[in-house]
Amino acid sequence: MDNTEYGELVVAVRSGNGAFGIPDADVTIYNLASNGERNIISVLKTNSSGVTPVITLPALSRAGTLSPGIDGDRASRYFIKTDKEGFYSVENDFVPV
Repeated sequence: MDNTEYGELVVAVRSGNGAFGIPDADVTIYNLASNGERNIISVLKTNSSGVTPVITLPALSRAGTLSPGIDGDRASRYFIKTDKEGFYSVENDFVPV
């Protein structure tokens, strides 16, 4: 039985103190292979408010992840790297979808 469904991800890129969104930032989304290797899925650009477009990603079945006694993963996990000239790069590992 295939437990793959789909979830949506939106990334909001904000200044260090959260005061304002960062426009035109590059947001790279990677999936994590079982061997730990990262594979690029998509590169998105933030809008004038610092928000990416919605991206649909494979995710584990909701029924399977909410069932008691599950020993495996409860979410599909992704790695996200954000870059913008003049700002520090930010890496978010194991982002659940």
